[in-house]
Amino acid sequence: MSKKKKRIKSYEFDPEIGRAIEKQAQKQQEIENKRKRKKRTLIFWGGAIFGVVVIAAISVIFLLALGLMEW
Repeated sequence: MSKKKKRIKSYEFDPEIGRAIEKQAQKQQEIENKRKRKKRTLIFWGGAIFGVVVIAAISVIFLLALGLMEW
């Protein structure tokens, strides 16, 4: 008996091609997740530093207004 070649339908991918596409999509998703995480971290620390600076400025203005601190 001769082996028949498995016929692939025109709309089906070879399993290896499907795995390669999945790997590329997974790598792209990991890159996007890293970017999002970096952006979130940057926004958090930017907000935290801004908040500390604003609180310090308000405290200095308040102490100057009370006259407890001289310019």
